[in-house]
Amino acid sequence: MIFDNLAWMTSAEAATYIRKSVGALHTAVCRGQLPCHKWRRRLYFRKNDLDKILEHSQQIGGI
Repeated sequence: MIFDNLAWMTSAEAATYIRKSVGALHTAVCRGQLPCHKWRRRLYFRKNDLDKILEHSQQIGGI
């Protein structure tokens, strides 16, 4: 799969990975539901953090 070797993802890649829009991803960041790291005016997401969110969303409900 494309995302297997990526430790860090951009907003667009992370949105594709969790099957949400970039806007929904940024809203989750603003609400504190999704951890991210900012570098040079861009948001980067760890694949492990996204996997935890996906596991949690299957039990409770989406982000």
